[in-house]
Amino acid sequence: IIQRDESPMEKGLSGLRGRDFELSDVFYFSKKGLEAIVEDEVTQRFSSEELVVTLAFIGIGLLVMGTTLVGQLPESSLKNWLSELVHLTCCRICVRALSGTIHYHNKQYKPQKGGICVANHTSPIDVLILTMDGCYAMVGQVHGGLLGIIQRAMVKACPHVWFERSEMKDRHLVTQRLREHIADKKKLPILIFPEGTCINNTSVMMFKKGSFEIGGTIHPVAIKYVPGDCVPGQCSRTEDTLISKTDAVPTLTRFPVRSGDRYLRIMSITSLSQRSWL
Repeated sequence: IIQRDESPMEKGLSGLRGRDFELSDVFYFSKKGLEAIVEDEVTQRFSSEELVVTLAFIGIGLLVMGTTLVGQLPESSLKNWLSELVHLTCCRICVRALSGTIHYHNKQYKPQKGGICVANHTSPIDVLILTMDGCYAMVGQVHGGLLGIIQRAMVKACPHVWFERSEMKDRHLVTQRLREHIADKKKLPILIFPEGTCINNTSVMMFKKGSFEIGGTIHPVAIKYVPGDCVPGQCSRTEDTLISKTDAVPTLTRFPVRSGDRYLRIMSITSLSQRSWL
């Protein structure tokens, strides 16, 4: 007869055999089951790739600090140049954190200064994807949390326009500021998402008319992600948290992010409103 020592499981079960089953025994078996999964001999021999969040924190930190410092400078061509440099550099660092592979098509139609760039809106990282290839003056809703901190820092260095959608007076002020912006052909093109919210691009959303009431030259851009690389259409349904109204965090766990941005020719408001550019 071969004698062997009792396993920890057998020792634990020996204490349960002398009495009736109790509901609390479930915790014992659950604990042993989890231990068997965590201490599995096969999975312990493999290691998963670490999430590249260091680059994301560096990019966001440099963006907040850089735009805050540049914002202290007086209005000049040097300030505008430094602002564009900070935005481009930091956005490219953040896209590296997503292991982004971005392809830009039809660069001859790239939005020019004094124009309006309109694009479909899938995720907050749309801004990063577009700013990889050039700077924009952004128009968007005021957010809280981390996005709010970034917005307040960015507006110090660049004439971005943030507003509260629920405030009617804000709408009139935004329209006036946008008209003044596009009247100056030396200022950055304005980036607008005319659908007004993030969608998954499987449905058609009516464009907000305010996006086209200011006039100016309109440059459409179509953004297309590889399915599964981005978490779309969640921004307006989430509650305010540390990272408010953003789905960028789950997107970080799905890298690499692959996207194709297609600059389209200048179109009339009639053809644009029919969404024929997507």
